[in-house]
Amino acid sequence: MEHEDPVTSPIEITRESVVGALGGILSTRPGRLWLWNLLAQCNIFASTFRKEAHMMVYLEGRCSLGLEILADIATHYPERYLQMISESRAVAAGRGE
Repeated sequence: MEHEDPVTSPIEITRESVVGALGGILSTRPGRLWLWNLLAQCNIFASTFRKEAHMMVYLEGRCSLGLEILADIATHYPERYLQMISESRAVAAGRGE
């Protein structure tokens, strides 16, 4: 009898629980700043074009995931998205944490 590896095996999760978890992250300022930083690391705000094809493919994959997360935020928590933008600008300008 084979046993699945609990670390590498995908778990079943409902769409509602994903959206709820995202709402939990967006409900706090540190969560919103962390998520904004994650989206920036996914290169959704910059070009992914590179001369090296393998690097461009890698960056496109990151960007694709970031855009999926952004779409969920914009669809389910648009007011938190605007708040996240405002807070990230304040931090960048030195007026935040």
